[in-house]
Amino acid sequence: MTSTQSGSSPLSRRTVLAGTGTLLAGGALAQMLAACSKTEPSVSGPAASAGGTTQVPRTALSSAATLRFANWSLYMDGIDESGARIPGDKSTLPLFEKATGQKVDYRQDVNDNAEFFEKVNPSLEAGKDCGYDLMVLTDYMVAKMIGLGYLLELDRSAIPNIKNLDPDLKQTFDPGNKFSLPWVSGWVGIAYDRKKVGKEIDSTSALFDPEYKGKVTLFSDMRDGLGMILLSGGSSPATAKKQDVDKAAATVGAAAATGQFARFTGNDYKDDLLKGEVIMSQAYSGDVAQLQETNPDLAFVVPKEGSSRFIDNLVIAKTAADAKGAHQFMDFVYDPVNMARIIATLQYPTFVKGYLKELQAIAPDIASSPLVDVPKDVSDRLATWRPLKAQEEIAYAAAYEVVTSANS
Repeated sequence: MTSTQSGSSPLSRRTVLAGTGTLLAGGALAQMLAACSKTEPSVSGPAASAGGTTQVPRTALSSAATLRFANWSLYMDGIDESGARIPGDKSTLPLFEKATGQKVDYRQDVNDNAEFFEKVNPSLEAGKDCGYDLMVLTDYMVAKMIGLGYLLELDRSAIPNIKNLDPDLKQTFDPGNKFSLPWVSGWVGIAYDRKKVGKEIDSTSALFDPEYKGKVTLFSDMRDGLGMILLSGGSSPATAKKQDVDKAAATVGAAAATGQFARFTGNDYKDDLLKGEVIMSQAYSGDVAQLQETNPDLAFVVPKEGSSRFIDNLVIAKTAADAKGAHQFMDFVYDPVNMARIIATLQYPTFVKGYLKELQAIAPDIASSPLVDVPKDVSDRLATWRPLKAQEEIAYAAAYEVVTSANS
């Protein structure tokens, strides 16, 4: 899929033309994701206590002086929007470096999944170093890369804190978490400037209100862009057929033809909001809490009709030069004390046992935030995309790309 983001902006979350995944979690997310439950096969023996998969004998992990880490923007504490480190030694990266002696080359290079895949695919396909060791990618892209053999199977013995992975987590994109560990989960909603909009909004219909013509943005990613449109039209990502996607894309296309949308974006929707170039946009749940530090008039809402959710994951490239460092980082952040510090900035829920207790101790307001401790009335409105076959994925994405490319 052609990306609509400018190369100078840090930033989407989730595009891809193949691969699939659904998720569910316990703890703070149990109610939110319970409807997507899938029981994984049981296992016995020592590996069961380490997360439920059989440990595969392996050779020594590759190692290097510097861990090359690709992530999204606004997805790490101690990092500003440009990707530069904020001075100080109390955030995750300097603490990890001090604890392990491992240096980290942290880059906000994941703008959206498809764009990043296009960047690393030629090298990974050839079995060569892709320039990254550790990456954060969305559920269905993880499934795609597992299928292609691009990811390193985790050495669970090198991640002792994997014991803190929520035991109630069950997902289908990487059964048993053989290749990935969850980073955070979130959902798509609507961000808007209260002062400029002039009222509270609660419906997807606001995105199509002619009163805001030319001041609205939608995501260019099919899943994130169309999820709430499907729900507002009486369908759902959990059951969507081709005709449902075509209908939702046509709804967006008709409004786009009138100039309703300023553009279709990736994660750079944040730039438009902060600059005041738009007053309303589709947005990711945790982002707006951070953007409010710059503009306290920004608000975030899950529309009453509902919206879609996702899970992002830590994965290691099969050709990683520093697989050892990548495992060390996974272990470090799966300490609930360290994950709580991260979530205090990100304000997304995660899957590390005990993090909420630690978060309550350092940031009780965030621990009780509906963005982290998800209310049932919100979780009930969130739907996960059903697993799509490869041909469906291509067809659905193409239907939406016709709209986004015509109005980019």
